[in-house]
Amino acid sequence: MSWLKRNLVALVVIVAAVPLLAFVLVGYPMLERAKPPIQTVKQGDTVELAGYSFTLTKSAEFVGTGTGAGTNNIPVGSSLVGAVIEVAPTAGAATDGTCDTELTSRDGGTDRTWRTVSSPSDFDYAVGDDRTTICLFEGEAFELETVFLTPAGAYDHATVDVTVKSETYRFELVHE
Repeated sequence: MSWLKRNLVALVVIVAAVPLLAFVLVGYPMLERAKPPIQTVKQGDTVELAGYSFTLTKSAEFVGTGTGAGTNNIPVGSSLVGAVIEVAPTAGAATDGTCDTELTSRDGGTDRTWRTVSSPSDFDYAVGDDRTTICLFEGEAFELETVFLTPAGAYDHATVDVTVKSETYRFELVHE
C-alpha cells in the first residue's frame, strides 16, 4: 500500500480545513468590520432608515410583583420594559419590509440582549389600541410597541436597537 493511499483521508481533511481556518481568522473579522457602525439616537429624536422615519416616543419599566391577586403577573426579580416607536414612511422612499427590535445593555462591560415578548398579555401588559407589536412596513404610518422581559434594573442601562436589513440604530431610553 502506498503512502498516498494510507494518508488520503488526512490529506483531504487538511485541504478542507486550511481554507476554513483562514476564513475564521481573517475573513470573519473583515466582515464584522465592514458592517455599518451602530448609531446612537436620543429618545424623541427622529432617524430615517429604509424609507421610514423612526422616533422613540415613550419607554418605561414595570417591576414584577409576582403572580396572584393584586399583582402584575411579572415574576419577582424581573421587569417588563416597554417602548413605543412611531414609524412613518418618508416622502416617496418607503418600501415593503420588516424591522427587528431588541433591548441591549453593555453595563459592567458585558453585552446583553433581550428579544421582544411574543405575548405581553401573559404579564397583564396591554398594548395600546392603535399600536402593533410587529414591525411590518406596508407604506403606512404605525406605532410599534415593543415589550421585553428583563432582570429588574436592566432598564437603567438599556437601549432599544432597531435594525432594518443590516443597518442598526440604538435608541437611548429616558429614565424618569
